[in-house]
Amino acid sequence: MAAILVLLTVAGRFSAGWTVLAVTLLTLAAGTVGRAQDSLRWTRLANRAVTPGDRSRMWLATPWYLLRSLVATAFAAVSVLMVTAPLPYVALRAPELWEGPLSFLDPGGRLPFMLALWVAVYALVLWLIPWGAPARRGGAHLIEAVAPTTRARWVLVAVVLVLSLLLYTLQESGHVTQELLEPLLTVY
Repeated sequence: MAAILVLLTVAGRFSAGWTVLAVTLLTLAAGTVGRAQDSLRWTRLANRAVTPGDRSRMWLATPWYLLRSLVATAFAAVSVLMVTAPLPYVALRAPELWEGPLSFLDPGGRLPFMLALWVAVYALVLWLIPWGAPARRGGAHLIEAVAPTTRARWVLVAVVLVLSLLLYTLQESGHVTQELLEPLLTVY
C-alpha cells in the first residue's frame, strides 16, 4: 500500500485533480470488495457452514455493496476535502507564504511539492478514516488477489516503485504536462 501511495503522490505532482479522483475511485472499489467480503463472512458465520449459494448471493448483492460503499466514500471524500482543501488553495493563491519554509526548493518546484503533499495527505486520511475499515479490508483482498504469494507482492512493490521513478523522471525532463487541479477547478 505504501508503494501505491508513493506512485499516487508522484502522479499528484503534475495532475493532482485527476489523482484525487483516482484515489477516490480506488477507495470506492476497495470498499465495495470489502463490504462484499464482510457480508460473505457474516453469512457463513450465521449459517455455521459454507453453503453452495454463498458466492452467488454475494455477487447478486453487489449493487447494494456498491451503493453502501458510494455513500461511505462520498462522506469520507467530502470530509477529507474540507480538511485538506487549504493546501492546494494556499499553494495556488498565496505562493509567497511558502517562501520561508520551502526555500530549499526552487520556485518552480514549490507548487508541484505542495500538490504532491496534498495528494499524499488526502490519500492517507481517506484511507485511514475511521469508517473506512471495509475499504482497507477490501484493498488487502484485492492485493491478495493480484499477488497471492509474498514473492509476488515484493515484485508488485518493485514494479510500482519503478513506475513511480519513471513517472518522476518523465516529469522532471518535461515530457509530462502539468494539469494542476484540472477536473476539480480551472485555474487561470
